[in-house]
Amino acid sequence: MGEIFGEILDLLDVTNGYFWVVLGLVLVILEALGAGLAFVSLGLASMLTGLLAFVGDYSFTTLLVVMGLSSIVVFALSRPLAARLHGKATHTNVDALVGKIGVITRTVGGANHPGNVKVMGEVWRCLGGNGEAFDVDTCVTIERVEGNTLYVSGPVSRPCKEES
Repeated sequence: MGEIFGEILDLLDVTNGYFWVVLGLVLVILEALGAGLAFVSLGLASMLTGLLAFVGDYSFTTLLVVMGLSSIVVFALSRPLAARLHGKATHTNVDALVGKIGVITRTVGGANHPGNVKVMGEVWRCLGGNGEAFDVDTCVTIERVEGNTLYVSGPVSRPCKEES
């Protein structure tokens, strides 16, 4: 029994390579539960630190510095890779309105006379994208967003339905 306890204490020695490798495995497993690349970076850095601890007899301070630096490097390298694997970004908030169909609720009088458009259940300030004018109940497409103003083009052929 005392022998097993001694081996466990050896594993908990932070200058021991096994400590860092086991810590790395635990962090990678936590990542699998859905942490978003935070734990996998720390886990891989911990495993690299464990490899260094196996090779030489380094102080805890040295191993901690190696862990910190390798975490930064692994994190910096993993973000662009994850972005490339994830693919096209999903537009959220007001950017999600671009390309949607809306219905003019207050006449748009060209580039300098804003009107209103209802899109996705909300009424927004709008201007004609190319200085165009639109009457009430005209269906339009949201071309771009600048601040709180939607720039619209159209008209979209009838019958149209406001997208939600």
